[in-house]
Amino acid sequence: MLERRFKDQEDQLSVVEVPGVSRTRGQAWGNAEPYERQAAKLLQKIVSAELVGVLRYTAFSMLVSGPHRLTLIPFFKQQATESLLHAQEAGNLITGLDGDFRLEVPDVVHSGSLSVYELLKESYAHESEAILLYKALLEETGGKSVYLEEYARNQVAQEEQHRLELRKLLRDFRDEAST
Repeated sequence: MLERRFKDQEDQLSVVEVPGVSRTRGQAWGNAEPYERQAAKLLQKIVSAELVGVLRYTAFSMLVSGPHRLTLIPFFKQQATESLLHAQEAGNLITGLDGDFRLEVPDVVHSGSLSVYELLKESYAHESEAILLYKALLEETGGKSVYLEEYARNQVAQEEQHRLELRKLLRDFRDEAST
């Protein structure tokens, strides 16, 4: 009896009722707005980029050496944790838009250098790429979805703040690298 009741509820849940949209889960986009499709594609790129950040920053926390190691390990670990949170948020938005979420992590490009300066330069480049992706999302959703627009705007602000922090660190370590 309990199994049958659950089966009935499961059958009822398979149809998603949205005004103006009649479809079942897993079908194509139905009547989704074109900007939602484009936003989901951009969010997929963001998930991939943020997952690369998780791998990059985790590796950097293990690779960093020298007198600044004790301060840079927590910094890189914090950046890895934040990248994971950003990937999760973007992934949740994709599925909320009924987008086609795919777990795709491109190769992590690393210069091979273990100098703190080079690790920070790679981090700066990573943050710059993230800013471009979030700005593209902001441009796509601007004036169309307040929620997605604000999400993108907040992410741009966070990534720009990280880039400024890295710029300061690079300035300090550039001087050390040149001596």
